[in-house]
Amino acid sequence: MMKERNDDFSKLVAGFFHDGRITSQVRDSVSSAIRIAFKELIREAVQERLSSALQSNSEDTTESEEQDELQTTQEEIEGYLTVKAVVRNVIDSSRVHIRDAKSYCAILVDDNNRKPLVRLHFNRKKKYIGLFDHDAEERVHIVGLDDIYSFGERLRATAMKYDLD
Repeated sequence: MMKERNDDFSKLVAGFFHDGRITSQVRDSVSSAIRIAFKELIREAVQERLSSALQSNSEDTTESEEQDELQTTQEEIEGYLTVKAVVRNVIDSSRVHIRDAKSYCAILVDDNNRKPLVRLHFNRKKKYIGLFDHDAEERVHIVGLDDIYSFGERLRATAMKYDLD
């Protein structure tokens, strides 16, 4: 039954492309071309679907990787709160803000990246803080969060510098 339908369809298609009598050789040639064309259409449709799915998946992965990279850790939050407590005598604590980046966590005055108070470099095995009481950032190795207190004078000096602005 399928063969009859294929033959009828082949005759119909052959009538559009072949002038003259439709012989079994013409019909077989058209049937072969139709099979190849359908396989090609199906292959292209599947390939397009797969490409679309892979592209969508890679975009989702890229977005989730970026979100994972910018996840503020509990340790960074505790460091922020420690710095906020250290400078509260010099500057109103409501002016101290946290802003996470890929390679460090910035603690800023007035949420202004031109007023960095300290940077927490906690994304590595060795932890560092970046101090800004001089012209450029000075990275200092720390063992734990309590080490931040030992740089209290320098943090307060930086905060006073911005308080004068």
